Amino acid sequence: MINLKELYLTYPVENLFHTLTKDLVIKIDEKEYPNFIFFFNKDNEIIFEYSYKSKYRFFYCNYEKYWAIFYEKFKFNYNQVSDITKDMVENHFIINEITPLMGIIEVKNNIKFNEITSSASSFNSFSWIEKYFG
Repeated sequence: MINLKELYLTYPVENLFHTLTKDLVIKIDEKEYPNFIFFFNKDNEIIFEYSYKSKYRFFYCNYEKYWAIFYEKFKFNYNQVSDITKDMVENHFIINEITPLMGIIEVKNNIKFNEITSSASSFNSFSWIEKYFG
């Protein structure tokens, strides 16, 4: 098992997570993707998808914009990135019992997402997800 506290002390993992997630905006499309919450960066690219209605509560991560950065910067393997993501998301976004996965579903180009938050600069701002979508 990975000792996350040791990793945090050895590497600036938490700082990198904060940097990658500080400006995320949450968007949904209840018609086309009723089971998903999407997290967009400032360039309007999907960084995370949360399938909050699935049994395993999959939390998909964009490979290029998120997952690969941990591979390259820290030489972490798949399980280490998954464990770090799980810990960070559960502690900072207040979303419980997720299963992080590498990859993003292909979203149709013509989708008009509804923006739920104008800014997600505060990590605890995601705590409403469990209450709203529970």
